[in-house]
Amino acid sequence: MDMDVTFIPARRHIGGFSLVELMLVLAMLLILFGMAAPSLSDLRLDSQRSAQLNGLLGHLYYARSEALKRGEWVSICKSADGEYCTASGDWEQGWIIYEDRNRNRARDPGETILLNHQVSGQLRIRYSAYPVYSSNRYAIYYPDGSSLGNGTFTFCDRRGAEHARAVILAKSGRARSSDLASNGSALSCPT
Repeated sequence: MDMDVTFIPARRHIGGFSLVELMLVLAMLLILFGMAAPSLSDLRLDSQRSAQLNGLLGHLYYARSEALKRGEWVSICKSADGEYCTASGDWEQGWIIYEDRNRNRARDPGETILLNHQVSGQLRIRYSAYPVYSSNRYAIYYPDGSSLGNGTFTFCDRRGAEHARAVILAKSGRARSSDLASNGSALSCPT
């Protein structure tokens, strides 16, 4: 007795997710992203602040080395247009470094701009110079590499003083970054 046996393939289960499973995974991903978003925002703000702070620190070193090399006054001042110093606003508008041949603390036509920097991001940068005969509008390097006075550049973002950082300029001409003001007190941010 011969039986003709035919095989009927078994139903295969096609893998995948149900709509409920997909919605559940999507909800968990949204919750995780919502928890990570504030820290990503902080990371972005920290990165912007550090980039600008390190840029200014490097520019101060550059200005000092140019003063030593040229045997002339080299000044750094806040600048809105990248050409001339400005008395208004704070340093977040940008700055220029120039050779101040006539030593009048202002960039005049014919004085060479050594560097022009525009600030990106949403930072507040304030310079507080000491002693009082110094100005908050500029820092000056003398031909021996020293500076006009001490000062603190404070970098703030929308998170306030607890996230502020500073570049401290010593009368010797050396600059350094810090979490505190030059006198050791906490940094304050402009409102």
